[in-house]
Amino acid sequence: MKKVLVISSSLRLRSNSEALADEFIRGAAEAGNEVEKITLKDKEIHFCKGCLNCQKTQKCVIKDDAPAIVEKMHDADEIAFATPIYYYEMCGQLKTLLDRANPLYPSDYRFRDIYMLTSAAENEEYVPKRAVQGSLDGSTVSKRLVLQERYSPVGLVDRAKPKVIPR
Repeated sequence: MKKVLVISSSLRLRSNSEALADEFIRGAAEAGNEVEKITLKDKEIHFCKGCLNCQKTQKCVIKDDAPAIVEKMHDADEIAFATPIYYYEMCGQLKTLLDRANPLYPSDYRFRDIYMLTSAAENEEYVPKRAVQGSLDGSTVSKRLVLQERYSPVGLVDRAKPKVIPR
């Protein structure tokens, strides 16, 4: 059994990326994993100050919700990020959280697998790849691992009955 952390970053209620996160959670739980979901919708997450104090102490000097989320990221075996794509990038809330995950860089975090669950208005295959390359590849979260291409355009989400409809 793996400890799976799902971080949903959309600020909209009943969003497409939230539906993707819920379906991922259902599948991970059915496979026998322990799954926890964190929604950034109601979280207070400030911008990184770039002080790099966390590189020495593995603790952020900013007092908000980010350090508790980063601690959960540290202890997870797998992490799934669910995000809407805005202007060919992951949403700002998720990017800000990843910037604040800098305390993970010098630590011995457990996760090695990262999943990207994306929803976008466009359906070309390059859309989620641009988002990952532009943001996640350069973040602290992936500095010691190779992000495997486990993201893919997943199609539309039927909002009446939350399930993924393949393209």
